[in-house]
Amino acid sequence: MSPEFNRIVRQDPTVGLTTLFRPLPKGPRPKLDVSYTPKDKSLVLQFRGPDALGIEEQTLLLVLQELAQRYQTLLTSASQHPAEVQLRQALFRGTVGKVPDTLHFATTWSELLSLSEIKHGGTTQKVLAGQLRRLCECVVWEHYPSTKTVFQSFLLAMVRGDDKRLHVALNIRLAEAICEAHYMPVSLTERLQLQSPGARALHAFFSVWMRPGEARRAYLGTLVERLWPLADFGATPTPAPIPKSTVRRRLSDVRKFLDEIDSLEEWTVTLDRARALAEIKRLASGARSPAAAPPARDMTGARDMTGHITSVSPSFRERPIVKKASNDAGFLTVDASALFLTT
Repeated sequence: MSPEFNRIVRQDPTVGLTTLFRPLPKGPRPKLDVSYTPKDKSLVLQFRGPDALGIEEQTLLLVLQELAQRYQTLLTSASQHPAEVQLRQALFRGTVGKVPDTLHFATTWSELLSLSEIKHGGTTQKVLAGQLRRLCECVVWEHYPSTKTVFQSFLLAMVRGDDKRLHVALNIRLAEAICEAHYMPVSLTERLQLQSPGARALHAFFSVWMRPGEARRAYLGTLVERLWPLADFGATPTPAPIPKSTVRRRLSDVRKFLDEIDSLEEWTVTLDRARALAEIKRLASGARSPAAAPPARDMTGARDMTGHITSVSPSFRERPIVKKASNDAGFLTVDASALFLTT
């Protein structure tokens, strides 16, 4: 794989370590309610929304991050174009006071389908529109226990402009990974070579879990729980025991997913079947991205909220005031039509 064809996306390591995106069964989607706390417990990152997000939404988000990375156009308080003004309003809805700069860009359905390697057509565009809508409905809550501070924003905002293009703005956390040195490289080229959603989900996780050139080990049962958690999406605290046949099938599926990843040029996976253990190695040549030192895992410093994208800092300085929302109002009952405005 030559470097010019390796589509590297700079991913926020904290977002990448969450279980925001998971393989979903067919049928109605459960509500989205996923939380993640890093090892240092400096932050609780929570994602809420009306619909759980699957692996297809993860692919689309990576494509959108790739486009933002390509153009790197700031969305600031000085932005006066009607679409830009509406993007800021939609992205930081519910926030009072100064909001930070982020990134935005314009694209088309055709470009998104091509970059996602999806065949063009009315049906596929409709499916893609549903995925984008679900991403726009996702609210990101950042809780900082040490200061009892809460910051709220949406994962994405999208506006349809008079130019017939889709104007998209990224969550500040995703934008910072693009603009600063605190990121982990995820290869879209590799991801699109993988056929199964489970393999794509594990590849995205491994890409932020280990640096290029690093090797780590994981029990298959741990990977099963990452893909099919015992208690998530509103499940009861003590879910019913999973049938042994389901456990065996899931373990078999994880082995198949790991075999897919092992087929990639820059990854090797060795299975210890007796111990149900996998050793995953990421070759050093996988770091084909703009020069920047990869961050330590679980780096989650609070960002500067003075209105500029700046280096991640471990200290809190300033955050906008967020309207207090109850569990049954606000982000769980958001009108998605407000995110698809026409200027």
